[in-house]
Amino acid sequence: MTTRTSLIGGTNQPVASGQTAVYKCQLLDETGAPVPASALTALALSIVDTATKAVVNGCGAANILNSGRGTVDSNGNLAITLAPADTALLATTDAQEMRSLIIDWTYAAGAKLGRHQVDFLIIALSGA
Repeated sequence: MTTRTSLIGGTNQPVASGQTAVYKCQLLDETGAPVPASALTALALSIVDTATKAVVNGCGAANILNSGRGTVDSNGNLAITLAPADTALLATTDAQEMRSLIIDWTYAAGAKLGRHQVDFLIIALSGA
């Protein structure tokens, strides 16, 4: 299972600490075909500090199947909205931290599963 991905602001662009951000990707099956929302039986998101693996903002395996911070359409396009607490620096003295989004999904009545991880940089803005 694979995904096509992008982070709003451009691929590999940092996210300012404490800001809202949107992560977009397309869920694909083993043949490269989109996995539509109607085929999903579960979709979960974990947000972790990449270095320490600490769960960020209590988001550990949170259900995002068209609820709360996640939406999936009929073409398998997933949009995840990150809240300011999801992008806040864990240590206020850090100039930057790496964050990981881990997306797990099951489809085909739970018979198949996929996992995707994307890492991105959180930066403190001067004067913030």
